[in-house]
Amino acid sequence: MKWLFSVRLRQLLATGLGLFVLLAILDELENTEVTTHDVQPENKSYVASVVQPKAEPHMPTLDKLAALEAAKLVELTSDVAGRIVDSSPSYRRGRVLPAQEWLLQVDPLPYEAQVAAARVALMNANMALKNVRAQYAHDSLMVQTANADLEYYQLQYQQAQQDLKRSRIALPFSGELVDIRTHIGEHIAVGQSITSVIPHDGQEIRVVVSVQEFDSLAQPLLQHPITITDLNGNVVGKAHIQGVSQYSEQLQRQLYMTLDGQHSLITGQHVRAQLPLKPWSRVYSVPESSLTAQHEIWFLDKHQRAQKQRLHTFIVQNERVYFSWPATSNPHPLDNVLAYPRDSLAQGMSIEARPVKVETTTLSQEAAL
Repeated sequence: MKWLFSVRLRQLLATGLGLFVLLAILDELENTEVTTHDVQPENKSYVASVVQPKAEPHMPTLDKLAALEAAKLVELTSDVAGRIVDSSPSYRRGRVLPAQEWLLQVDPLPYEAQVAAARVALMNANMALKNVRAQYAHDSLMVQTANADLEYYQLQYQQAQQDLKRSRIALPFSGELVDIRTHIGEHIAVGQSITSVIPHDGQEIRVVVSVQEFDSLAQPLLQHPITITDLNGNVVGKAHIQGVSQYSEQLQRQLYMTLDGQHSLITGQHVRAQLPLKPWSRVYSVPESSLTAQHEIWFLDKHQRAQKQRLHTFIVQNERVYFSWPATSNPHPLDNVLAYPRDSLAQGMSIEARPVKVETTTLSQEAAL
């Protein structure tokens, strides 16, 4: 009986029992009827928001940042020499002064003496002319010499009066004082600079555009009216292009404009200039969210399948993309443009459209060409 309880015997019995159970299961499966059904794969569509392209009646403009600059910094010099004895309370840096506002007073005493001496010389010349006329003929050389002396002393007298007037130095035009170089007690010479002035009427707007942007602008540019707005989008005035740089610096061109009429802008203030573009054949716009990083928009064809179109000419402004629809077989950019295209989109993908209304604000952005 010892062999009955051996390990080998127990293994044989377990193996036999397992084979018996396996054969029973296989026999049961063979006799079971299995019903099969044809399962069609579900046709799933990509769900996307779409917007309607808007036909624009007017051309967009190229919105560029600009700055109001002084056309020239004028060095105001003295026409007379002498010691400064007085200065105006307005003779300070940063003061915007009107024309003929006095700044400095040069000691007038030497110039008052010159006026008195010139008056005496003029009176003597006048008396000498009368005496010569009484003694000589009117066409004689002595009379002609006396007449020439009188004219000379008249000019001397006028010059003395002019120097006396110029001893009170005044601003010849309205402008802002940006530098003070002379003070009371100092002695100045003729032609010495006393201050630097930015003329109030000598301001211009400078706009920097790239060479590519310049090529897209309407021609001719000179004297073309330009709308000027502040950084908040409020119109501050009109300007005309007076100059265009004829050279390219770092692939950029310069436009110079002057403002029309009165304005409240100050030198150095930044503004935005609405530059005219060359006309497009057809102008449409969609929300900026419809434009991809590759400058493409996705639209739906008549079978509701996604198609993409690269935009070659467009402007991004006021959170909308203004573009000229390419001259292709599609006369119109269809009705549905995807609002938020994903990177997973592919040509011909089936799309389930969900129209959305996209609100735009008046926030102005830098235009892209």
